[in-house]
Amino acid sequence: MKTSLKQFLNSKGCYSRPDPRVTDESIARLGVTPGAAFAEFYHDYEGAFGSDFTGYILSDVVRGDETSIVGATEYFRENETGWIYEHLVISDMCAHAVLVYDCITDRVYNVDFEGGSDRLKEGTLEPQWSSFEDFLDFYFLGVGSEN
Repeated sequence: MKTSLKQFLNSKGCYSRPDPRVTDESIARLGVTPGAAFAEFYHDYEGAFGSDFTGYILSDVVRGDETSIVGATEYFRENETGWIYEHLVISDMCAHAVLVYDCITDRVYNVDFEGGSDRLKEGTLEPQWSSFEDFLDFYFLGVGSEN
């Protein structure tokens, strides 16, 4: 993660994760291997997280049941036909859409359920951010833009 993002998050004083081992346990439960930026972020910080730049709440990988990344992803795996196993739901539902992280490509998608989820499954939905790190920079710092 970029130094500017770490400085911002550390300045808040409320996001530091006291026990990073719980992150490993949660990711293992999902059965996927996320990219380095995703793993580092959730090892170091816990949420949920708000943003001044988007209406989505970024979920924590550990906290909560259906509101955690684990809970939301398991829900979609069980209830959304054809959900791709390596896609993690990383946000709350906002305007009938969620943010989805692709563990294979490291991209983040804004997925609505009025055709967007079908395009995601077909591989034709364009990512909103080309990497998880780009997503974090926009989400917390407003750096860059939504693609």
